[in-house]
Amino acid sequence: MKNKAILLVRVSTQHQDLTSQTEKVRAEAIKDGYSNDNIIILEDKESAVKLSEEERNGLNRMKEHIEKGYVECVYTYEVSRISRQPAMLYNIRDYLREHGVQLIVLNPYMKMLNDDGTLSPTANIFFSVFAGLSENECYLRQQRIARGFERKRKSLEHAGGQIPYGYELDKEHHYIIKENEASIVRRIYEEYADGKSLKYIAKQLQTEGYKSHINITSLTRMMFRMLHRNYYAGDWKHPAIVSKTTYERVQTRADDNRTYYGENTITALLKGLMYSVASGHMMGARFKTNQYICNRTRNHSCKMTTADMIVLGVAKEWYGNIHSYRRNEYEKLVKTKIEQCNRIIIQQEKNITTNQDKIDRIEERYIDGKISKERADALEKRAFDEMNTYRKLYDKAMSDKKKLEGELANDKIVLTDRDIVTDMVDKVYFERQSKSVVTFIITNRYTGEERTLTVNAWSGEIKKISTKMRDSLNYVPMN
Repeated sequence: MKNKAILLVRVSTQHQDLTSQTEKVRAEAIKDGYSNDNIIILEDKESAVKLSEEERNGLNRMKEHIEKGYVECVYTYEVSRISRQPAMLYNIRDYLREHGVQLIVLNPYMKMLNDDGTLSPTANIFFSVFAGLSENECYLRQQRIARGFERKRKSLEHAGGQIPYGYELDKEHHYIIKENEASIVRRIYEEYADGKSLKYIAKQLQTEGYKSHINITSLTRMMFRMLHRNYYAGDWKHPAIVSKTTYERVQTRADDNRTYYGENTITALLKGLMYSVASGHMMGARFKTNQYICNRTRNHSCKMTTADMIVLGVAKEWYGNIHSYRRNEYEKLVKTKIEQCNRIIIQQEKNITTNQDKIDRIEERYIDGKISKERADALEKRAFDEMNTYRKLYDKAMSDKKKLEGELANDKIVLTDRDIVTDMVDKVYFERQSKSVVTFIITNRYTGEERTLTVNAWSGEIKKISTKMRDSLNYVPMN
């Protein structure tokens, strides 16, 4: 039975007081007939800008109560107390409407649902207007804060936020080394650079009383992040705690130890090019079974590695015949790929920085007791999975860029197997003659040549080759 009301109360910073806001909202709920026993108060001191919907502790607890089916109404003082992000505000509005829960805002007063449960047009207009005002107010405040940060940055002052471990502020708000913490930072860097694992270092430190109140996994993660903070080697604002040589040794070892799980070692060279003769439909690539398969034709599949090997051999032959005439085109292609790598690198650098800040906030909220260990572990696991993906994309883009730049510098262009196949081959048609014999019909994208190869399906041995030319009107021959 729905007979309870939630008071959703929020302020943005720790020094703000919740009491006044709570009492005003409680008075409105009591005026509407709710007793203190039927009122659930959700008070939080958290940012409505920095945190996403799923990171907001107050909103998560509100949803937990609503899912249990006894919440009839949600009260809040202002629209901005829910969020300052319009997208999140509309999500919460729609969530409450779908669950049949009334939303009442005190300032200005609005009642979101009519008595029949439909959305009130007048209240919805007010809601939209104040959602926009909340966002604009937030934007203007961010601009003021940014100007203040820039002024402090130019004067090398601390511009707010958490002071990094190992540092403290002097009277002028400049960073100076905090020696008792800096000694821990140096020890972690030096022992890791000498080959010791983070888990081993964490256990040793905890036996000596360092961060003994948190579990070994959280401490290891904290140390991992510490090893990737470049300001410990010194920058324009932070004095150096470790030498640049030690920092570089640590980064080299960390890169060597980095492992990406579930990485695919099979490349589907014919993805998007392979068709079934029996059905005329494209054949999809299945990496787990190493097959190209047509879902429209029963048991119509072939071994991926065999098909790739056969078609690549033909494509390389064609490629070799025209390569000397297409130097400029290949150079343009490689330069385009370098530009693509640069865009990926810039985007992943932004993603890594944003994700690292997100992990730091999760750790802070857990240590401050704002979220449970289970919630922190779940959020951190997802954040680390995202970080792993971003680093993988960043490393691959850097590696590809270095390789491509080396090819340009050496005055030679070497395309990947996939590039050669997609460049030279128009389509590949596959037909199974028997369990052990298959046929590949490969069409040259430029000359119209159609090459048919009859192949042993198990060994990949070519049994027969034939060639014919298609209608030249469908193709543009090379000059």
